[in-house]
Amino acid sequence: MSVEPVHALIIIGVLVIALATSLTLLIQQSMSLAHEQTGIPAASAATGASAAQAPQSTPAASEPARATPDAPAESTVAEPTTTAPTFTPVDLNTASQAQLESVKGIGPVTAANIIAYRASAGRFTSLDELLNVQGIGAKTLEKIRPYVGVR
Repeated sequence: MSVEPVHALIIIGVLVIALATSLTLLIQQSMSLAHEQTGIPAASAATGASAAQAPQSTPAASEPARATPDAPAESTVAEPTTTAPTFTPVDLNTASQAQLESVKGIGPVTAANIIAYRASAGRFTSLDELLNVQGIGAKTLEKIRPYVGVR
């Protein structure tokens, strides 16, 4: 089989268009996901994404090989969105002993020390104040920082 240069250019052009289409759909999905995570109503994000995807869905539907790889990407992207919004950091100023112990890296003694420090020094104004609590050093603070907060 021999391929003429003109035919090779046509094939390359079709592949470039297919790549651009799938990248465009991926970017639109990412933007829609970002809108959902930032609290923008999903209806407005979905409406904008649906209107933008409608003209591009026709070429993707005519070529089933490109439609199939996009399907798993949608399912893997959708999973993290269900777990992210449910997490809320433990507030150091109002947390009970049990709530503090639920944080990975804080045991019963450290939780008691946090409550004792809070009782003697008053409310926490920043997470860095945890360095003043007995039993919490820089490594422990960095380990628990994503799971605690100050309001």
